[in-house]
Amino acid sequence: MTHPDTRANAERHADAATALMLERGIPTTPQNFTIWYSYVAGRHPCLTEEIDGLLAAGKAFDPEVSDRLFAKYFGVSRTAEQFHRSSAQLRAAIDNVMGRLGKVDKDAGDYDLAMTDFSGEVDRLDGTGDIQDLIRRALSETRIAAAQNWALEQSFEAKTAELNTLRDNLEQLTKEATTDALTGIANRKHFDATLRREAKQADADGTPLCLLLADVDHFKLFNDTFGHRVGDMVLQSVAGIIDRNVKGQDLAARYGGEEFAVILPRTLFEDAFTVAEDIRQALASKELTHRESGKSYGTVTLSIGLAQRRPGEAPDDLIDRADDALYRAKDAGRNRVVLDVPNATKADKTKVSAAE
Repeated sequence: MTHPDTRANAERHADAATALMLERGIPTTPQNFTIWYSYVAGRHPCLTEEIDGLLAAGKAFDPEVSDRLFAKYFGVSRTAEQFHRSSAQLRAAIDNVMGRLGKVDKDAGDYDLAMTDFSGEVDRLDGTGDIQDLIRRALSETRIAAAQNWALEQSFEAKTAELNTLRDNLEQLTKEATTDALTGIANRKHFDATLRREAKQADADGTPLCLLLADVDHFKLFNDTFGHRVGDMVLQSVAGIIDRNVKGQDLAARYGGEEFAVILPRTLFEDAFTVAEDIRQALASKELTHRESGKSYGTVTLSIGLAQRRPGEAPDDLIDRADDALYRAKDAGRNRVVLDVPNATKADKTKVSAAE
């Protein structure tokens, strides 16, 4: 089992990884930083062994080598949850390194300013004896040190700029890894990781956790009638309406195809039903039109299934119950919310549903 780095270890590994990349002229991209951070941290013994072999053979770490190493040791088999944890550690380490560089930079500037003021005081001394000469020699040495500090500051500025770029790239990479490219909301991997995390938190806190699964009604017919480009526009519109009707702690995600999901942590069942109804009504009352031509495509509706997690329940079981409620909403005529009532018998599960 791999344990997360302590803050001190993360800082040390980030420093060492950056130094190795700069020494070998390797661009500090998120991909390269992940490889070299893992190398110095000893996260992957096989990766360490392979890199040591390449170093011993004098091989160049060109983009082709980097792509191969990253695909081999950090490819699609990694879960989104692992990716987020590693990215967060890297960003924290980068932030700390940059903070320490900034402090050293400021201290050097303050020292230079103090020595300049001291030089003016020496010039105003009345005596011209040995003490004054000694002070002048000391100031001369200080000026040399100040010049060296200035060169060091330039190096710090360059390194800080590189780390800033790396941090921004990591943020972008994390966003791309967790976001659905078409709709701009969370993707399925991010949904799965978040649901697992919120389930554990709900058990720890004893708080409620609800899940909505929603499906666009008659989406295939809509696609066949107007084409896939318009179908994509519909999915984007649905995602936007769902996202605007959830709170900061909630997560709206594209579950797959024309199906969406909303995770509602620390939300009572009745409040979750209100959220589901708000989403359904907001979409049903909206006429979809082409942005440029103004052509109307009519209205689109959602069928929604809602379930509340039972204490200790596995995430997959919660998904199954919300999915079952969704299919019952479809069978009951679509454009409605059907609830999987907590702790109800199967015969009772159809007794509560949204209005037509």
